[in-house]
Amino acid sequence: MADKSAEKFFREMNVAFVIGDVDFLSRHLAEDVVWDREGRDTIEGKQAFLAHVEEMDVKDDVEMTIDEIDINGSESAVSGKMIVKHNGGNAEQYAYRDVYQVDPGNDRVIKKLVSEMKELS
Repeated sequence: MADKSAEKFFREMNVAFVIGDVDFLSRHLAEDVVWDREGRDTIEGKQAFLAHVEEMDVKDDVEMTIDEIDINGSESAVSGKMIVKHNGGNAEQYAYRDVYQVDPGNDRVIKKLVSEMKELS
């Protein structure tokens, strides 16, 4: 994957999370994908992954910025900030870093995702 093409792809992946675009995500996840949500849990399998994204989509409004996309062979990282606005009106700000590992045979298929989030004060 050329760097510009890869950068666009990983930007689209992160946006798909925020807007709950399970159709896009479904096309780009391996059946045996693993999502390691550091400090929280691990989600295994495409269907479990998509179900979790669908649940996240209905709860809160999320604003996301992407500060950096680092592409390094079969592993790429996207980092930035998110503001989560809850229905009650309060908001929380987080720094995030998503590290993607792609399928060696198809660099548009995600095999593993490690998500790190840190609440900012």
